[in-house]
Amino acid sequence: MFSSLLLSLGLFGSQPVALPVHEAFRSSTMQGRGYTLVRFDMPEHDYYLYQDRFTVTNISGQPYRVQFMSQAEMHKDEFIGETFIFRDQAFLKVFTHEPFSVSFQGCKEATLCYPPTKIDVNGAG
Repeated sequence: MFSSLLLSLGLFGSQPVALPVHEAFRSSTMQGRGYTLVRFDMPEHDYYLYQDRFTVTNISGQPYRVQFMSQAEMHKDEFIGETFIFRDQAFLKVFTHEPFSVSFQGCKEATLCYPPTKIDVNGAG
């Protein structure tokens, strides 16, 4: 297990090195009427985000209503079985302009899975 982690980090051999999490899953936001659109871009097709690992909460930890605007695809994960993932891009419509947090988790195919990560979105007012 430890040696596979070292290999995935490129510490032995010539295995590809995965990007830091915020480069692998770049986020941006755009305000709409009554919602904030959160976009995640992945640099290569072998990076993906788990659909069921997204959570969106306000600063008090209460969940916000979210609508996925991207089509998820079925993926057979060696650890959790069949699940839905987003490749290339993921769009979330969050029904607020108040500050909120988005938690997510993703992987680089056959290399590593990132720990759950959180970004903060300031909102528009």
